[in-house]
Amino acid sequence: MALGMAALMCLAMSATQADEVDLDVLQDLLYVELSTCLMGSLTQHAIAQERRNGVSIEVQRQRYRAQVGKNGLMEQFLTQLYATDDPSELLVGLNSRCVVNMVGLPQDRAATCYRQFLLPLYAAIMAPHTGGLDTTSPKTGYLACMRR
Repeated sequence: MALGMAALMCLAMSATQADEVDLDVLQDLLYVELSTCLMGSLTQHAIAQERRNGVSIEVQRQRYRAQVGKNGLMEQFLTQLYATDDPSELLVGLNSRCVVNMVGLPQDRAATCYRQFLLPLYAAIMAPHTGGLDTTSPKTGYLACMRR
C-alpha cells in the first residue's frame, strides 16, 4: 500500500485503535465541512514525505498522472513542493486557502490552527510508529481552535 493511502487511513483512526474512534469528531458538522480540505492536506503531506524520502518529481508526476493531466493544480503543487527546502508553509497556505473557500473562516485563523494542531499530527502520521497514535485530540483541538 502506498504511503498516501496508508496516511489517509490513519487520519480517521490509528490502525491499532480502530475501536476507539471518536464519533463526536467524525460527526461534527464543521469537521464534515472541512473534510475535503483535510483529506487534500493529508495527501499533500504524504507527497511531501515521499519527496523527503528521495522520490523524484518525475516519479511523482507518473504516480499522479491522472490528476496532473486533469488538473493543473497538481502540477503546480508538485512544482512548488520541489522548489522549496521546507514545504511546511506551502502546506499551511494550501490548507488555509481551502478552508477560506470551503467554510469562509479567516485565513489567518485557519493557518494558525493548522500549524498548531494538524501540522504536528500529519508529521506524526507520516513518521514510523508502532501504533497508539492519538489522532482524536489534535482534531478536537483543531476544531476548537477554528471555532474561536
